[in-house]
Amino acid sequence: MLDEDVYYVCSVEFFVGSVIQTEEPVVPTEEPVVPTEEPVVPTEEPVNYIDTIEINGFVVPEWGAAPFYDVTVPEDAHYSIVYTDWNWYVEDDGEIMQEGDVFDNETVAYYQYFELVPYKGYAFADELTILINGSEEYADTSFSGFDEEGNIFCIFTVDFFVEEPGVPTEEPVVPTEEPVVPTEEPVVPTEEPVVPTEEPVNYIDTIEINGFVVPEWGAAPFYDVTVPEDAHYSIVYTDWNWYVEDDGEIMQEGDVFDNETVAYYQYFELVPYKGYAFADELTILINGSEEYADTLFSGFDEEDNEFHIFTVDFFVEEPEVVTHWGDANGDGVVDSTDVLLLMRYVMGVDEIEEENLEWCDVNGDGSIDMSDALFVSRYVMGSIDVFPIEENE
Repeated sequence: MLDEDVYYVCSVEFFVGSVIQTEEPVVPTEEPVVPTEEPVVPTEEPVNYIDTIEINGFVVPEWGAAPFYDVTVPEDAHYSIVYTDWNWYVEDDGEIMQEGDVFDNETVAYYQYFELVPYKGYAFADELTILINGSEEYADTSFSGFDEEGNIFCIFTVDFFVEEPGVPTEEPVVPTEEPVVPTEEPVVPTEEPVVPTEEPVNYIDTIEINGFVVPEWGAAPFYDVTVPEDAHYSIVYTDWNWYVEDDGEIMQEGDVFDNETVAYYQYFELVPYKGYAFADELTILINGSEEYADTLFSGFDEEDNEFHIFTVDFFVEEPEVVTHWGDANGDGVVDSTDVLLLMRYVMGVDEIEEENLEWCDVNGDGSIDMSDALFVSRYVMGSIDVFPIEENE
């Protein structure tokens, strides 16, 4: 038997793994070469910045008129209007105007609101010029700007007020002559008139999303999904959610998949490019498969400007931890943390869970002492492949 005092010193030195050098270290005589240029960081794709937004066809409110929504952007614009509405407000009260509403209240302010998204490969610059009907006077730049996610640029017009026109005080002029009544029947056209369309629409019948990652226990949500390079639509928003019965929340930064009792799903919002629209019947492929999309809940939003996709529900299970000889902390892995815990246990400064103690007597002598910590240290360092108790089994 070795002397216990010497034995402690050897085990500690073996665990630390210190090396005594017999030769002087070689000191480099030349200065290291420091690069003078900044390294080139590759980007996924170049971004073209849009510094001017143009909206045409805007109609200023007039008393008794209905709101006008059919505004346009230039044909060569690299962005599109995905949503617009008219609103009224007074002090802390206000509402979105509905179908059938007209401008008929002198006591409120009216304004139009727009949401715009850039095409793939383009982004709105931080400093933007907003031209409505070719003028900067109609945009309220103090309220206009990016949404919270930074994906959509929101524009508010300045406030407009309407006044009821005055009632004429003079008597209307009554004609003294009989009106001329035409003697011939008017010509009624026999064909339906041709209604011109702004531009032809190309319909998208398949949506593809790639890079989707199925949840695993303890992993963080993955958001960086992509669409094909030749796709005529883009993902403008995505998030991960959890829910159980009537409760649920959007997952936040730092959250991980670590609850066996809830369902997890990913949510996407997509918009088509200018000149394109999503067909009524769509095939949704996530990682090339239809199995991940929940077609029961996926569909158009109320304004038909965006297509919303929900994945099917995913559930995670905590993996079963397999305990090994020397696994003092019971995490399924034998490493330096087990060595340190064993040494602290032997010195009486830390505790080991009861169910893990039986795996700490690696030499099989019926007690847990510094010799067991030494064997675990040698195992972690690669000096031994098996413990003495395994050799005796």
